[in-house]
Amino acid sequence: MDKLMTKAPAEIQKVNSVRRVLTASMIGTTIEFFDFYIYATAAVIVFPHLFFRQAMVTQRFCNRLRHLRLPFLLAP
Repeated sequence: MDKLMTKAPAEIQKVNSVRRVLTASMIGTTIEFFDFYIYATAAVIVFPHLFFRQAMVTQRFCNRLRHLRLPFLLAP
């Protein structure tokens, strides 16, 4: 009777290859950094004109840096 029993699905472990894990990690990191660089470019070029129109040039620059700092610090 013992020979007829098979392993339960919970006991079977799936092993991912190192190459697959590295590829997935590199793709995820590339997308994350690309997204951040797009946001950084928008923070410097577009956001001051949209959100800080009444501010002086120095204030705009400081606001840009503040706007860019938060996503950089909060990113995982």
